[in-house]
Amino acid sequence: MQTHRDIDPLDLSDAERARVERALADARLADLRPRAVIEPLVAVSACLVALVVLTLRRLGELPIERSLQGGLSIVLWSGAFFGLALAIQAAWRAHRLRKLPQGKAVTRGELVLLEGSMLRVIGLEHLEAVEVSTVPLQHAIPSPTVDFDAPELAGVELRFDDGTVARFHVHAHQRGPVVADLEAASAALEHAYAENERATLERMQLFPDLDPAPGGEGPFRVAPARASFNPPSPRRRHLAVASAVALLGPGAWWGRNALSDELAYRHAARVDSVATWLAYAPPRPHDADEPLFAPRHRDEVLQVRLPRARLRQARRYGVEGLQSFIRLHGDSPVAEEARRELDAHAPSR
Repeated sequence: MQTHRDIDPLDLSDAERARVERALADARLADLRPRAVIEPLVAVSACLVALVVLTLRRLGELPIERSLQGGLSIVLWSGAFFGLALAIQAAWRAHRLRKLPQGKAVTRGELVLLEGSMLRVIGLEHLEAVEVSTVPLQHAIPSPTVDFDAPELAGVELRFDDGTVARFHVHAHQRGPVVADLEAASAALEHAYAENERATLERMQLFPDLDPAPGGEGPFRVAPARASFNPPSPRRRHLAVASAVALLGPGAWWGRNALSDELAYRHAARVDSVATWLAYAPPRPHDADEPLFAPRHRDEVLQVRLPRARLRQARRYGVEGLQSFIRLHGDSPVAEEARRELDAHAPSR
């Protein structure tokens, strides 16, 4: 017999969720608190901030090496999208589960642990021992089921055969009846399982560990399929979705670099100086590897923009400037234009 089962409350039918809510409201023992829904939203915000920073950091700056992100940044983009997908799914689950508390409770026949977005259910037939102790009031865990004006509290510790331990607090004068009630429920469930008393088990437990019913519906059976319930694996599903979203990382990295490249090019075109064009298209060693993302206007700059900027700069120094330009950049596309201008100055030399 399976000791515990992990159940996704979102996979339950409306009738089953209603049973869970009623059972928690009528719990024998409870340490429940409102579900936290802020943390997933904080995670969503953090991932969005990371994407904004990745986009805007050094966007369109010169020199171009500072503006374009390297290949390792793809990992950061994919990681940010992966985290964002997980956070959005967690936030959506938290929103859908907002009415379900967190903590632990003992219903008529089960220990229900509500941590994260899953339910872990352990039948009281697996209860091995119940231990009680006096608890100083200042050490007690706040609980809506306990009146803290009481002079003394008792700790009730439930130990199960799979090693699970659950602790609750009750009024000291209630510990005797509570222990007797738990032991009686455990004995009744053990007998019901031994004798296969389906009606008793379905009345006392939310998810009895039963074989499928032969047919028909009993008075406490929500659906025969509950007996063959398979614990879902939302973590695998969520990871698969997040992994698919992470594939957006390379495309986002390329798009961001393309935008940054275009902004840097336009800035260089506005200034239109030798320095800015060299910052956009710096000299590259012949044996250097081609970068993963190269400036898209590099050829245009090297063949047209930069030579013309150098020629304009040379003109400021007259004949000497033109001579120096021809000597240094004689193979430039605008070298012939410089020679004609130099010839035009010949009579004055």
